Amino acid sequence: MTTLHRTDSTRRRLAAALCTALLVPAAAQAVRVDYRVGVGVEYDDNVTLSEHDPVSETILQPSLGFRISEDGSAVQAYVDGLLDYNDYLGGKFSNEFRSQINGRLNWSALPERLDLVVEDVLGVQPVNPLAANTPSNLQQTNVLSVGPSLRFQLSPALRGLAEFRFIDSRAEKTDFFDAHRYAGALRIIRDVDPNNRLSANLEAERIDFAHGDIAGYDRYSAYARWARTLRDFDFGVDLGYVQLDGNAPLGSHGKPLLRADVGWHPDADNTLTLRARHQYTDAASSMIAALDTRVIPPAGAPIPTGIVTGGAVVSSSPYLEEHVELDWTWQGATTSFGAAPFWQRWRYVLPNLLDVNDLDQNSHGVNLFANRTLRPGWNLGGFATWESVDYRNLDRRDRNGYIGLFLTHLLSRHWSWRLELSHYERDSNTPGMSSRSNIVFFGVAWTR
Repeated sequence: MTTLHRTDSTRRRLAAALCTALLVPAAAQAVRVDYRVGVGVEYDDNVTLSEHDPVSETILQPSLGFRISEDGSAVQAYVDGLLDYNDYLGGKFSNEFRSQINGRLNWSALPERLDLVVEDVLGVQPVNPLAANTPSNLQQTNVLSVGPSLRFQLSPALRGLAEFRFIDSRAEKTDFFDAHRYAGALRIIRDVDPNNRLSANLEAERIDFAHGDIAGYDRYSAYARWARTLRDFDFGVDLGYVQLDGNAPLGSHGKPLLRADVGWHPDADNTLTLRARHQYTDAASSMIAALDTRVIPPAGAPIPTGIVTGGAVVSSSPYLEEHVELDWTWQGATTSFGAAPFWQRWRYVLPNLLDVNDLDQNSHGVNLFANRTLRPGWNLGGFATWESVDYRNLDRRDRNGYIGLFLTHLLSRHWSWRLELSHYERDSNTPGMSSRSNIVFFGVAWTR
């Protein structure tokens, strides 16, 4: 098991890299900084998520949320994050810091020619995905990617892009996740017309693990991409092949690659998005790839208010991912709601590492949300998540549900409060793994 100083070191490197990149290019350009300072009290009637012996706790939670953005000619950046401190007032658990950061920065060192790109995902993930997300079963993970992108023109309609990235992945407790990666890509891009773009892409990545018992491997991808953008409809499709090569026990594995993102806006209120994936990936790659769906958010995106515990299996093993998701959102003048059903299947390649072969899984579920402005300054909202997970090699099936209601009130330009009630439930066919938890939270915050 590793110690907390590894995560602290990662945070220091991340902060230094982001601050340096923001300040070096052009001091005259404006950087927008928004933040929220808050304090809340949470009561949880089953912190340990135990089936037969629940432990309740009252938790004092001071927090700092922030959002940093810049959209200049030389620097484009967006970083948001949240720092939480959990003070367990009953003394049944050790007090702890938790943090999450998601960010991307692009510095045009030579305009239209050379860019420096920094990406980072710092979050909270479970140590053992088969156990409940109790305080002792959570850990910080960090994936940092840094490198140049070189642009070159081949003809008026044909251009090229060469990329190199150094990627560092770290976990607070899971040593098998720690790795250095060296990734390169060559892309030839053709702008067919203002609405259509074609590209040919070659990618290569070397993964070397810090744990001496795990052999590194190479990943190669070759694919074509077609992107089309219209007023009410857009899509991007990748089609190709991905190959994994390594020494025993990995060996050589190859599969077709398919990625598709389709968006449709039938009217001003409705948005439909379809996402599909069939590819070899791994936990670290999935964390960085998630930035593509959230950075850079639209202007006025909210400052994070809560640490989101991820659902990744933090390990070194690549896996075959098959995923389909359909998102629907409706945005009215005072009301919004959405639904996102999904289906996915994971098949691990290295069956001897931490018994990850037992974590091959099929899952499906749905995420729901709704929000209504009752009157100026007052918002009532709700959310619900339901997921079924089948671990095919364990003869285990979990049904996870999470539902909540919240009420927020903006007292003034800066001050606000939030009341939230939520219920979590897991029904498992494995003895001792079912649980229920009820949570009440109230907090006040000052936002700049």
